Amino acid sequence: MNNIHQVGVVIYVDNALDADQRSGIVNHLERCEGVEDARFTPGRDHLLVVEYDSNRLQSQEVLGYVREEYSGAELVGI
Repeated sequence: MNNIHQVGVVIYVDNALDADQRSGIVNHLERCEGVEDARFTPGRDHLLVVEYDSNRLQSQEVLGYVREEYSGAELVGI
């Protein structure tokens, strides 16, 4: 039985990133254990929404995964 407790977090990216940079961050996150989905908000390229299994990760760990690819990121909310 799969006991996923999926929650979402919004991460603010400090600078405008081009499509390749955004894609790189999303691809990196999707390979991280516990991350279920990651996407930038259309029309608001500074906002990254990440859905993850809170039984396996905490929001600060998700932020850490983003910062592995781009250091200028801040946690906005859940």
